[in-house]
Amino acid sequence: MAGVQEDNVFKCPICLKQFTNPKYLPCLHTFCELCIKPFIASAISVCEVKQGKICILCPVCRLEIWPPLQNITAEEWAKRLPNNYQLQSIADSLAKQNIA
Repeated sequence: MAGVQEDNVFKCPICLKQFTNPKYLPCLHTFCELCIKPFIASAISVCEVKQGKICILCPVCRLEIWPPLQNITAEEWAKRLPNNYQLQSIADSLAKQNIA
């Protein structure tokens, strides 16, 4: 049973597959770059304007996430999110162990 929970740590909560180019939000939830980009695009169209800026809500915890720049595109915003190198490294290491 523990193996199932551990496997979920290495899966994107949007596509439910192993992460591809994992990016994390300020709340530390991680998503594939290709998954978070359309989420940001769709969220921007329905999001609230607060303090003169647009914010989105994390798809997992609903924390308000503010853009790094005003008038930024969803693609730029997704690219500017930090890479989760640690998660990618662990997932890659586990994948190598499963192959061997």
